[in-house]
Amino acid sequence: MGVARVVGWFLGILLVIASGVSNGASWIFITVQTHAPFYSPAKATAFADQPIQWQNRSRMIHTVTADGCRRGGYCVFDSGPIRPGAHYTISALPSGVYPYHCSIHPFMQGVLVVKPARLDAVASLGFRSAGQEGL
Repeated sequence: MGVARVVGWFLGILLVIASGVSNGASWIFITVQTHAPFYSPAKATAFADQPIQWQNRSRMIHTVTADGCRRGGYCVFDSGPIRPGAHYTISALPSGVYPYHCSIHPFMQGVLVVKPARLDAVASLGFRSAGQEGL
């Protein structure tokens, strides 16, 4: 493993540890790169209340385009061109499975799995389940 790759991995870990948003939801980071897996991780899992960010670490322009956009279906997200060093962020998505690709390089493919919002995030909004009255 090259030094640049180790440094990049280490900085990515630090970024994940240090990140967060005001409601306590941690960010999900996906790296866009020019070698397999082109989106790393190739299959990412998030909760419905988590922001997701794709970071273009390559030297080429790429997109993050939901497969539904390609088939003329429901286009839940489409980044448009992401320049090298830039990023694309989605604040939250409803639960579901979202296969996506780069519309410039269709062989680049990934999957985003979004699970229902976490109970702690729902509780922070002031909702209580049965039996929690008075808490």
